[in-house]
Amino acid sequence: MIPDVQLSKREMEVLHLVLQGNSNKQIALLLDITVRTVEFHLKNIYAKFQVSSRIELILKLGRATGVAKSKELWSSTVDGRGKTPTMETGSIHKWIGLHLEVLSLSSVRS
Repeated sequence: MIPDVQLSKREMEVLHLVLQGNSNKQIALLLDITVRTVEFHLKNIYAKFQVSSRIELILKLGRATGVAKSKELWSSTVDGRGKTPTMETGSIHKWIGLHLEVLSLSSVRS
């Protein structure tokens, strides 16, 4: 179940960019705001989702959507060197796409 979290429009924009893998500096440049402002929005997002880092946020969203239960998500591309990696680039892009879709379905507060 997806946590019932109300995000402002700007928090939603920052969250989308985080889920796309952008750094704070990249997000600041894309949104034409300062890095400090990005950090402020992330602090609020983390508080609303009750997490303390990007990783926790992504994992919490993954568990909420059921994606984190996928064996593919937890497969290592390093273990078993010489074997074909199980986590392909396309898979992670699908996973991020699902999160963006889920977030666009959640309610946004202006």
